[in-house]
Amino acid sequence: MNGEDQEFIYKALSRAARVITLPDILSFYLQRNTSISNSYNVKKFDVVAVFKRVDAYFEAHPFEQLDMISPYIRNRELIENYFFNLKTCLNGTEGVSIQKLLRDIDHTYPELNQEMYELIRRYRGNDRRLALYIRAFLISPLLYHRFISVERGLSRFKRKESRL
Repeated sequence: MNGEDQEFIYKALSRAARVITLPDILSFYLQRNTSISNSYNVKKFDVVAVFKRVDAYFEAHPFEQLDMISPYIRNRELIENYFFNLKTCLNGTEGVSIQKLLRDIDHTYPELNQEMYELIRRYRGNDRRLALYIRAFLISPLLYHRFISVERGLSRFKRKESRL
């Protein structure tokens, strides 16, 4: 789901008088191989600004669950999207190093990596996979890159095996 969709959803839900959930998935995202989602494009990190706007909107338009939702947006959603975008940028290309990606992010969004590093260091959530990504990244971004490369290789192997 792209940043603009997430921004709309969070803002709309915060203003809704009543929310009903359904057990069925009623939407489908078609992701083309040429889409920004499957390529090396640092513009994906615009999502950070999306979550900052959502947080500012929540502060300007308080609602009952603000104290619970705002930290969730500022921390887990923001961190999760940052790592998702790191992963899709790195998986979308062969031979691009994480150091190059981090430099490109710094060039396009000065101070974003440092800001995210501070948020990442303070992450205390219960998402085990995200916590593992964070630990690897904090030890070394290169370790994180190796980790997701192995993960991608295993995923490809499982897909090939299931076709046999």
